Amino acid sequence: MLWLLNQHIPLQDIFAYADDVLVLCDDLETLHKCIKVIEDWSEENNMKINKTKSAIMEFSHRRLRKKTLVVGEKLLDYPIVDQYKYLGTWLNPKLNCDTHLKQIITKTNIIRKKLSPILYSTSLEMRKNLWQVFIIPLYEFILPLYHYEPAQTKKDKMELSLRNSFKSFTGFKKGVSTNLINDLMGYNMNQRSTSLLEISELKWYQRENRNSTIQPLIERPKAEKKFNLCKFQSKIMVKYINMQTSLCPNCKEIHRCSKDHLKNAHSIEIKDIYEFSESIQEFLKMNKINKKQKQNKPAKLKRNEILNYVNNLIQPDVETLQVFLNSGSKI
Repeated sequence: MLWLLNQHIPLQDIFAYADDVLVLCDDLETLHKCIKVIEDWSEENNMKINKTKSAIMEFSHRRLRKKTLVVGEKLLDYPIVDQYKYLGTWLNPKLNCDTHLKQIITKTNIIRKKLSPILYSTSLEMRKNLWQVFIIPLYEFILPLYHYEPAQTKKDKMELSLRNSFKSFTGFKKGVSTNLINDLMGYNMNQRSTSLLEISELKWYQRENRNSTIQPLIERPKAEKKFNLCKFQSKIMVKYINMQTSLCPNCKEIHRCSKDHLKNAHSIEIKDIYEFSESIQEFLKMNKINKKQKQNKPAKLKRNEILNYVNNLIQPDVETLQVFLNSGSKI
């Protein structure tokens, strides 16, 4: 069927996966020809087309209002629609992210509501793990739209939605800085979409050259693996970071109780999550070395030992910040 369709449209305008077929046509005449090819081939191979699940959509320039087809009507018994889900991605006539993003936000809220009893009582690390399992796959499908989106405001909207979903799952307040949220997520939409584009282009190259010598995939330099800031962090860290978004009780001007403000204005020293993370890495490294020296084979630290160390490390700073906020006076 693909080769029959290729007689009317270029191969790159044909998208087929299992029993799903999508074709891009420049005009109605070509569309009629392609539909006839698909219907004839399906009939010859004893396959029935489900026209209720099939659809026709007219793509147009974002500033163009006049359209050839009327949404709600039918063409050759196929409904004309203004949104359609194809292989997990919601498409609309303008090929922007609005339709898909709306679906993601709705689904995220439903999942968040169902998981709320677990999220309330679990650690920051587990909250992030649940977010990665249930929410990140939803945004993976929007990455092609994100990469080719010409409007920066649309990209910012997608990134904001991703950050809001992370805050919703972890319990961080709106006042937590964007840079910190990005570091805690460890997920960059721009880098991820670029990486997927490179992989897709290599796969397409192999598909086009299936009858010739296929060059091996280009080995890309691996990105430096960063330590997960949420690793081994309990829900106390969420409280600690949220406390730093509170307004300073001693300053007449509006200031947040951030690490820098407390140090410069009130001579109070507290650590941030980056310093705690470095201490945790050093603790893991030192204990691994010590246990290797005592035994012939490397031994792993028990998780409870690590969690107790982390809690004891954070608790003094939490108490210091809590006393400052409650007393409203310099410590």
